[in-house]
Amino acid sequence: MEAVIAQDDLRPILAANVARLRRERGMTQVQLAEKVGISEQMLNRIEKAKSSPGVELLFSLADALGVSADNLRQLPLDKS
Repeated sequence: MEAVIAQDDLRPILAANVARLRRERGMTQVQLAEKVGISEQMLNRIEKAKSSPGVELLFSLADALGVSADNLRQLPLDKS
């Protein structure tokens, strides 16, 4: 049975995943923002969980980071 996560709880998960994946890929906020066509300030707000991307931007971020949109909204797996 899949856990259901409330919309308000998704923002910090998405924020952490975008920031982590961006760093893992060696990208700066400027580089990722340019790649998806948003300002660095908007990306910063997304990574700090102050703003949520719309559906189109969510898919653009996922594509730029090489993951699915679902991956951006999932709790990270424990690597231990």
